Amino acid sequence: MNFAAQANGLRAIPGVALGVFNYLGPMDEAPLFCGDQQENNRINLEPHVMPVHDMRQSGTSLDAEGFMLGNLRLDIGQEDNVEVIASIYRPMIEDYLRELLGAPKIATRMPMLRWSARTPRPERINSFPANYVHADFSRQSFHQMAAVSVLAHNIVGRGDSEQKFLNYTFRHNAAHCWSYVSDMTADEVLVFIGFDSKDDTIPGIPHSAFDYAAASGRDTYPRMSCELRAFVYWG
Repeated sequence: MNFAAQANGLRAIPGVALGVFNYLGPMDEAPLFCGDQQENNRINLEPHVMPVHDMRQSGTSLDAEGFMLGNLRLDIGQEDNVEVIASIYRPMIEDYLRELLGAPKIATRMPMLRWSARTPRPERINSFPANYVHADFSRQSFHQMAAVSVLAHNIVGRGDSEQKFLNYTFRHNAAHCWSYVSDMTADEVLVFIGFDSKDDTIPGIPHSAFDYAAASGRDTYPRMSCELRAFVYWG
């Protein structure tokens, strides 16, 4: 696809980058996306070039947009053992969110390490970036995952197969407003709401990995990230 043609006219916007986002296209059946066994995918994705606003200039908050940039250093060097990272990172995240949100109970799941699709990686479950626009939880899957998280809160380890659960995918709308963080460092974290049980009209913040290099024509550093899902309880 000629992404340069799509990007024409979008380049000269200060503080705005360009990214290729994969939206759900027409389908006659329910889509299926597999994080690891991608040969089993059953999903029609349509790529679109979209402007992406730099959060360092625009600023966002959990209360308004549902996501924010925070400061929390994860200093793990070259460590790629999930259990070792979890022993360091889970208590840090729980303390951070408890102070940020004022919630009495935080339950975290095991971290997920993810690499760019262009980067060699160790064998890990769910280590590919999720390169389509989605929200992680439906109401059904939220209660499923929250229950598992509470039950397994003090258990270290994980299964060898992918979990199956319902989430939301989205169709393209030119009015969608995307954000990213330029030159993100190891001292920073992105925090966003995955699901709010008080309001079923909001499935959570749609998000996606996006291809910055293809739309911008610039060389970029391949992604390497650590993702951790936390369940926050006020009751």
